[in-house]
Amino acid sequence: MILGSSGRGGTGRGQSSVIGVVLIVAITALGTTGVVVLGTTLLDDSGREADLDRAEQAMTQFDSRASQVALGDSATQRLDLGRFDGGVEVREDTGRMTVTHVDYDGEGTDQVLHDEPMGALVYRNGDARVAYEGGGVWRKDDAGAARLVSPPEFHYRGGTMTLPAVRVTAADSASVTGARSVRVTRPDDGFERVFPDSTRPYDGSETRHFENPLEEGHVTVTVQSEYYEGWAEYFRDRTDGEVTTDDEARTATVELVTLGEQGEFGVPEEGSDFEIRGMPDDHNLTDFDFTIQSRDDQNSQFSNLKWSTYVDSGDEHFEVAVRNKGNLKCDKNGDIDDDPVTVSVYYSTYEDGERVAHGWRNDEDFTATCAETDDGGYIAALPLDFTGTDTEMTYADVSGDLNAFEHEDATFADSLTIDEHDADVDADAEYTLGDTESLEFLTKHYFAELGPDFELRVTDQQSGKAAGVSERDSDGFIEYEADDSVITYLHVTDNEVRVDLN
Repeated sequence: MILGSSGRGGTGRGQSSVIGVVLIVAITALGTTGVVVLGTTLLDDSGREADLDRAEQAMTQFDSRASQVALGDSATQRLDLGRFDGGVEVREDTGRMTVTHVDYDGEGTDQVLHDEPMGALVYRNGDARVAYEGGGVWRKDDAGAARLVSPPEFHYRGGTMTLPAVRVTAADSASVTGARSVRVTRPDDGFERVFPDSTRPYDGSETRHFENPLEEGHVTVTVQSEYYEGWAEYFRDRTDGEVTTDDEARTATVELVTLGEQGEFGVPEEGSDFEIRGMPDDHNLTDFDFTIQSRDDQNSQFSNLKWSTYVDSGDEHFEVAVRNKGNLKCDKNGDIDDDPVTVSVYYSTYEDGERVAHGWRNDEDFTATCAETDDGGYIAALPLDFTGTDTEMTYADVSGDLNAFEHEDATFADSLTIDEHDADVDADAEYTLGDTESLEFLTKHYFAELGPDFELRVTDQQSGKAAGVSERDSDGFIEYEADDSVITYLHVTDNEVRVDLN
């Protein structure tokens, strides 16, 4: 029994030894396999990343060559893209760029200026992409996030947007895997000037054409692309326009408002307005003046004049009030009494929940003149230069001089500090009752406070013997350098590049 038991025990120990050896071999094999698999995966990832980096460099070089062709500096360009895994292809119908002048007539009408597919030269490796599209290079990772590699041919500076819209089309070969080179050319009909083009009218308009400077509404550039996030990044970096994205539609849109009217303008009738857009946060206003003319159906002309131009933007109120309490009228010989004209500048806004007002009144008189009428008579006209250098204003409570905000409930500030803008260092900064400042400085300062966008209105109060202003026969002039949220001049061209892969 003992011997039998010993035999069975010996067999068990032998089996255990065999099993142990097998387990050791198996564990070793598994460990080796894991190391090999992990190492292979790391090598594959490293090699793939290197391929993507090389493709990125090659696409950046292609961008440089293609730009020369697209902009007409070269008829053809060739480039060796190098050797890396993955495929390169031309996609003619991918992506789209649309340029629209929105609300161009101030009545809600839109005009599409350009709407074409961009096409792309694309390197693909798994789910990652490196692409030349719209004149720029973009990279998208495996998770789908896109970023800018090389900027497109889109420039915005000083209110001027230059947009060569580059379209990629395919030559004979549209897809190649392995070693390859590329040739890019511009077809004979591969260039078109889109805007400005004085021969092209806006839809439904006989008088308005594709011409600069732009007025009314705003301009949008919308890019539909799988690299839309990169486009949005670029728009935010290069413009001060409002940028929005739509993940579902895969679009990036930049919106730039057009410049308000500059130069000579007609004085708005009561109930209408004159728009100021893109007024910078500094003293960039150079000229602002009116010449108002009295009505020809009133013998009083400018006697007892009460006229104002004003801004009511909610929190901020601004008024330049013009008054005369004397006999300001032309006689039959074209002579006019030199009755004083009071010009008052008023500004109010909220400070700590309370409306606080500033006021200024002219020290020197404005001089009315006599304009000859069609019937040989004379009528009063009043030049008002609000950016002239010769008019001094005194800090004072002018609430009794106003027309638009005559009954406003505001607390007059006995002292005032002006230091909001860089140009304010030219002022005395601290003001109390009786202190003086030039009308030019004050107009520029308050316009900068009201900006970037506001509406000028007029009020012409006529009651009893109050004079009437003929806005139809009056005119104004304004000039200022707009900030970077405004588009004044637009230059769009359609530039086709044809790509042949080998």
